[in-house]
Formats: sequence, C-alpha cells, structure tokens
Amino acid sequence: MTARERTAAASATALLLSVAGGCIEKPEGSDMSNQAAIELFKTRVGFDAAPAAGPADQGLVVEWPDPLRYAYFREGGWKIQSSGIRADVPGMGRALWVIRRGESEAVVAIEIAVSSLGAARARSYLLETASNTMAPAPPYERGPEGIGDICISSRELPEQHTLMSVYRNVFVKLRREDGADLPALAREIRALLGAQHVETLTGRLPHLDRFEVSPESVAVGESVEAKVALAPEVSRRYLLRIADPSQHLLAVSDKGTRVTFQAATPGVAEVTAMVVDKSNLLSSFERFEVGVREP
Repeated sequence: MTARERTAAASATALLLSVAGGCIEKPEGSDMSNQAAIELFKTRVGFDAAPAAGPADQGLVVEWPDPLRYAYFREGGWKIQSSGIRADVPGMGRALWVIRRGESEAVVAIEIAVSSLGAARARSYLLETASNTMAPAPPYERGPEGIGDICISSRELPEQHTLMSVYRNVFVKLRREDGADLPALAREIRALLGAQHVETLTGRLPHLDRFEVSPESVAVGESVEAKVALAPEVSRRYLLRIADPSQHLLAVSDKGTRVTFQAATPGVAEVTAMVVDKSNLLSSFERFEVGVREP
C-alpha cells in the first residue's frame, strides 16, 4: 500500500466513524447534557413542528440497493471503499458506506438507519446523533425542504457538508468532504422512500429464537454465557450481535450465536441480543439483566 493509499484509507475510516457517531459501540441514548443547545437546535430546525410521527408499529420496508446505482454516483469512477451493517443501536438497524471517486479527495459517507419502533424512534435517533456536535452551539440549519419530515444540514467548514433527514421510520445521514452539495443524493433516496407503502412492521421483523443468558447473578471475575438459536438459512440473511452496552460485562469469547462474558464491574448489566435483516435493516432485540456484585 502506497503512502497515498494509506492516507486515503485513514481519511475514509475517519469519515465512516464520523457518520457512525464516532464509535462502534453506541449505546441507546447519547449524552445530551447540553440541554440549552438542544432546545435551541429543536427550535431552529422546527423539530417539534414536524408531522405527527404515527403509530410505532408502522413504517416503510425498503430493500436497500447498492448505493452506486444512484444517479449521483453514475459518472466519475465512484467506488465503494468500505461498507458495513451494524446491530449496535437497539431498535435501529444501520448500514454505512464510504464511497470514493477515483483517486480524488471526493468522498461521500452514507448512513441509513431504519427504526423498527416507528418514526418517533427515528427522530430521537436524529436528535441523539446531532447532539454529538452541538457544543458550544448547534451548527445545523433547517432544510433543504422536501427531503424528509425533518431535514437539517450544516457546513462546519467550507469543505465539509453534512445533511441528516428522517422520513417516516428511516434516518439518513450524508457527509461529503470536498465541499460539493448533497441535496441531489438526498432527493434520490427520498424518492426511493416515497415509492414505498407504509406497512405494519410487526409481522416483518426478524425473530430471535431462544435467547438465553446464565447465570443471572455473578461476582466480578465470574463468567456469563449468552446464546441465541438461529437456523443456518436464517443466519445468512440476518446479522446477530450480542453485547452488554453498560460494559459491566466484557466479552472474552464471541462465536456469533454464543458469547462468553467476564464480569468486570459491579452493577446491573443489560445483555442485549439484536438481529438485523441485512436486506431491509429491520431489527429485533431482547435484553436480559444480570446482577454483578463485588467479589
């Protein structure tokens, strides 16, 4: 790998992490201690003036295409530099892509997050994501219009353009580092969403079979085992992740459907199994509480 390739790879990784919220482990509910900035943000972008969110069990079911099929990337030698699906935010199946145009500095990062808990959860996820960059004041403005129920954008630096939107139960975040505008891509994604019909999500969600965690109480230093039963044909379609966002338990062995943890700190661990349908990003999750006491 040449020095230029190493620099490009590092830049793409940094961009992917910025779109993903800056971390792989993103527990539900980001830190929103700067409440004044958050209220200013909500007023500025018309957050509370958005259309009613609707029932929690209704939303769009989208078979997500290869992003290179969008007209936005049709010319210029764009290639996917990295991509991945995440099962790290309960209720939100996420897909991320970093797309680069040839050897240039033009890089676009895309995050799609689909709420299986309705539009209200997608909106709260936008608020959580935006709150990561609100100090000392929110850099976001309302719009462009016509892209989502809520749409915000920012230019923290002249060459950095970020656009986030929510339409029904789908959150979209776009980021570009070379100063080019993003609304054309955002409108393509919005057109795809607008062609879908609202469905009842309950019968479409992936199903977790026999999620078991034992024991339910341990001392620091002892082991906990968590396992999920998934048929082989199902596991190829789904992404499964078992973790403890509270980090009272640390994974020491991860075999996909079976994870062994070691108790690290006292408290109540929340062992969470989450499964995401790779094609439409619908998801399900279950939690088990495990008490961790002093040794």
